[in-house]
Amino acid sequence: VWDHVFSLQQLGYAQAAYCIEAFNSWDCGAVCDALPPLNDLKIIKANQTKGLAFVGWYPGDGDGVPVIMVSFRGTLSRYFQNWWSDLSSIRPQATTYCPLPGCKVGGGFLTAYNSLLAQGLLEQIKAVNRTAMSFASNQSVAPHVRIVGHSLGGALASLCAIHLYQNGVRLDSAVTFGSPRTGNPQFAEWYSRVVFNFTRYVFRVTHYRDPIIHMPPYVPYLTLFQHVPREAVLSLNIAFQARCL
Repeated sequence: VWDHVFSLQQLGYAQAAYCIEAFNSWDCGAVCDALPPLNDLKIIKANQTKGLAFVGWYPGDGDGVPVIMVSFRGTLSRYFQNWWSDLSSIRPQATTYCPLPGCKVGGGFLTAYNSLLAQGLLEQIKAVNRTAMSFASNQSVAPHVRIVGHSLGGALASLCAIHLYQNGVRLDSAVTFGSPRTGNPQFAEWYSRVVFNFTRYVFRVTHYRDPIIHMPPYVPYLTLFQHVPREAVLSLNIAFQARCL
């Protein structure tokens, strides 16, 4: 069931990925001020692709269960490497993150995600998970892991979601905003099986005026790419804006 307040909070963490690069703590202006502050903030940057993600945690939503946020930044117009991650994704590549026969994802998305992995993304998520767990009031309940991303960051968040499943990490939510098509129908099927079916809150939020959601293009009878579930369409005349102040 769509939760507007919760989705707006997740949107805020997606926006924060555009604002956080110059900071080592949760102090990035109005965007950060409007959200529960994150402890033990880890910012992961990949120089090769100019990708960025951050990981942090907060004590929870009043239920004693810590929340871990993983957020992926989208395309920045000043970085050619970001644009190349988008453009080169028209060529699908096989990946071990998805074991279904014939499963492929956009090559540029895969390179961008692997570049963040090489900088310790998975290790940082696991480290923050251990730290958050040590502060949990109920040690029998795992922290709520939530993933967000906008644009290119949405594709990386989708890859991360299935990769975390492969590593034994279950998600509480996975919400993307303006995500392109990440992979082929087999990838969408695997995402449905291991993320959509086992995660409390999963949405792919789209805006009717956003061209990115139509990339890479869908070609009837030659279905190289297909969106993952589940879409929530914003038909209002509003748009994502990465304003930090």
